[in-house]
Amino acid sequence: MEARLYNKSEKNYVNCFLCAHHCKIADGKRGICGVRENKGGTLYTLVYGKVIAQHIDPIEKKPFFQFQPGSRSYSIATVGCNFRCLHCQNFDISQMPKDQKQILGEDVTPEEVVHEALETGCQSISYTYTEPTIFFEFAYDCMKLAKEKVEELRTELRVARDHVWSDIQKQEKDKLMAEDDKFRAKDELQEIIDEINKKLEGLFAKKEKEIMS
Repeated sequence: MEARLYNKSEKNYVNCFLCAHHCKIADGKRGICGVRENKGGTLYTLVYGKVIAQHIDPIEKKPFFQFQPGSRSYSIATVGCNFRCLHCQNFDISQMPKDQKQILGEDVTPEEVVHEALETGCQSISYTYTEPTIFFEFAYDCMKLAKEKVEELRTELRVARDHVWSDIQKQEKDKLMAEDDKFRAKDELQEIIDEINKKLEGLFAKKEKEIMS
């Protein structure tokens, strides 16, 4: 896939502006990250959809302390990195393109990432383990799709809520619903919401058991 955030230069060189290194890459060569290659004057990302790691982590591991505390985050990474830290705990994947001269990973689409995040009850998606800047194109498409999906779910919930509330108001107006019935209807709606949340927790527990086994 053609990379983003670069421009073409003379003699088939390209200037990559993805990170602060601003690599000037000759034809047939790669940037410092090892996963962006100049092919005939066009810069390509070599890790789009090539997920080397995907896990369900506590949000505190990211590390975030005050962001959705106690929740789980669907975490993904590709190989490659634009750093070379001496004590990197994930050096086997971050340095793979440079040290092992290969790019491994499972072919995954943004749709599959978002689907798995929802199926496992995760409240967020984290781009982690290596420096996520280097798989920007894939992360960006996942973020965009996730936002669209969240908006769809919010719209569905809003429509359902408005429908129930409209029905309550109509019945009140027509003298078909007493005050006690109105509160009972609200309680029933809350039970439906609680049941949905319980199902999501069940899906997460099932997925977590599969991963740990």
